[in-house]
This record gives sequence, C-alpha cells and structure tokens, in this order.
Amino acid sequence: MQTRTTFVASSRERQQDGRFGDERSPRLSLARYDVSLPPDRRRGSVPASILGNSMEYPARETGRMASLPAFVRQLTGYDRNFPGPAEVLVFVHGFNSTFEHSMSRMAQMDNDFNFPAASVLYAWPSASNLISYVHDLDSTTFARDGLIELLKGLARSDISRIVIVGHSMGARLAMEAVREMRLTNQHRFFDKLGGIALLSPDIDLDLFKAQLPALRDITAPVVAYVSPSDATLRDFSDILTEGKPRLGNLKDPRLLDGLPATIIDVEKVNDTAQTSHLALATSPVLIHLINSMKRPGIIRFATAIARGRMPGANMVQTGRTIYVQLPPTPVLVP
Repeated sequence: MQTRTTFVASSRERQQDGRFGDERSPRLSLARYDVSLPPDRRRGSVPASILGNSMEYPARETGRMASLPAFVRQLTGYDRNFPGPAEVLVFVHGFNSTFEHSMSRMAQMDNDFNFPAASVLYAWPSASNLISYVHDLDSTTFARDGLIELLKGLARSDISRIVIVGHSMGARLAMEAVREMRLTNQHRFFDKLGGIALLSPDIDLDLFKAQLPALRDITAPVVAYVSPSDATLRDFSDILTEGKPRLGNLKDPRLLDGLPATIIDVEKVNDTAQTSHLALATSPVLIHLINSMKRPGIIRFATAIARGRMPGANMVQTGRTIYVQLPPTPVLVP
C-alpha cells in the first residue's frame, strides 16, 4: 500500500465518534490523515461506487491542530522533494461528496501529480445525496467564511505561492471566496495567489461573468477546464437549473464577453479512461503531460498551452478570454 499524508480543513461538524459528518459547523476543524492507496491502482482512479454507495480508500487520522498557525507549521514542514519556496494547493471538492470520498480524491491527486506543493483539502458540508442539490448549493455559501479563514491563515505564513483548485460545485465556492477577499482588499493573499483552477465547474455562466470583474486586475490567472460533453453537468445539473448554461459545458468563448479567463477544452482528448466531469484528474494522458513539465502544476500547464506550447491546439482569443481546445493526441513542447 502507498500512504499519502492529507491535510484537511473542514466546516463539517464532527460526530461523537470523531468522524466528520454532513452537518454544518461554524468552527473550522483542522486535521491530518494518512490515506492508503493500493500500489496497483491506475492513475486517475479512486474506488468506484457500488449500488450507489461511495467507496473510499482506508484513512487514519494522525493529528488534530487547535489553531491555524499550528496547522500551517505542519503543512509547510511537509517535504515534496522540490527545491524552491513552499507552495500549497487547496482543493475544494464538489457536490454529493462524503468526507471520506473527497479525502480519497485529494490523496489520489496528490499521489498521481508531481506537484511541488503540499495539499490541503477544504471539506465543506455536502449532504452526500443526489437529491440534495439545493442543500449543497446553500452549503457552499455557508462554507465560504471557513475557506476565507483558511486562505488568510495560509497568506499570513511563510508560504510563497497558493493555488486554489475547485471541482464542480466546489468551483463556485472557490470563486465566491476569492471574490470576497478581493472586495475586502486582502492584499497579502493576492501577493501569494498563484492562480485559481476550476475543474468541470458547476457555475452558472451569468454568475461567473459577475464574479470575474472583481478579479480583473489580479496577476494570477483564472483557469477553467471544461468539456461540452460533460454528462454530469449536461444531464443532471441542467435538470435542476432549468437548462441554464454552466461554465463547465462552455462551447462558445464569446459568451464570456472578453472577461479575463483561460478556458481549456479537453473534450477531444483521446482517452477512454477519463471521466468527463473531472477529466483533468482522471485522465492518465493529461496527468502524464502535466507531470512531464519541469515544475508541474495545473495553472502552469494552462499557461503553457495558452502560450502556444501544444501543437494542434485550437486557440481563440476574445478580449481577455483565451479559449483553447486540446487536440485528440496532445503533446506539450518545451
């Protein structure tokens, strides 16, 4: 078995047995876990669901921290064997996710990608139920303050670069938190922000266009990895949102009105292993490409593509919106 250390900040309520449940908590809980992954696991995979029951990798809690400074001290001491200043990646999970499953996904990404960063899971109180879409939407609003508290704590530390990765509905939470921090002039945080990556973002397109103007003048890029064939957004979210367009299904970059964002369309990548609703993290092809970089990173990968380092990619720029459709067999050149 392979063991990954996973740092967790959560706005979920702890149960009597010490485990995190689905209830909301106004207090941020901070902990460290060891997650065990099988050595023969295919890159990009986590345990599949069986008859609707989510399966997870075994995890053991190895420590609780009473304060953010104590949490950050342990986090920055976590060696990823990369030279240079300390980096942190904050992962915000998506809709209908148990605490255990979101931690399995965090450990999978941390294991499969050679990121030069320690990873933190922000576990917000999803109800972990397919019929609880509205509850989870409300929970992302509830959990915004906890995420902001975490990001402020990271910004006050010796960490030099913070990257935020939001998946599905977690992308909405990530954008709302960063927008709030911009409106309240959290300069120290933005000095360290390396970028915001939105994976299969379940964000209403009008909402996204309302969020972006507040981030117009920041140097860190806002990147969205999308696929028009994302069945989860097309068939599920569309039913619950009355067909309103979602960012994760974006086909026409002109709909963003030239606002500052980089959109990477992964739909055409030839990879039967990928799951379209989290293609970047479930595709061995894309994982390999990112890991082939001198200093791997989701934001760095998008920046390289936008600079023309992928032959055969179809790039369109409208104002400050850059849209790139990856070719079926993507290759990244130096």
